[in-house]
Amino acid sequence: SQRWKEGLAKWQTPHVMEILTDNQDVVLAGKRDAQVFVPLCGKAHELKWFLDLGHRVVGVEFVEQCVREYFKENGFDMKETTCP
Repeated sequence: SQRWKEGLAKWQTPHVMEILTDNQDVVLAGKRDAQVFVPLCGKAHELKWFLDLGHRVVGVEFVEQCVREYFKENGFDMKETTCP
């Protein structure tokens, strides 16, 4: 979480990975409404990209700051819940 606080998340890309866009039919097995799971997603642009393509997306991230920033930057409403 310290790297996110300091803006040092160098693994974060400024766009959707080209290898994914070039191979989306293979990755999604041709589905138009796939369920997509992205573990340790950070602020991955792929989350919104999949969503905009009509897929159901779940991203999991452990750094709260990162999640809050992602929702704010993309204009998403955020609903907080607790896990049992």
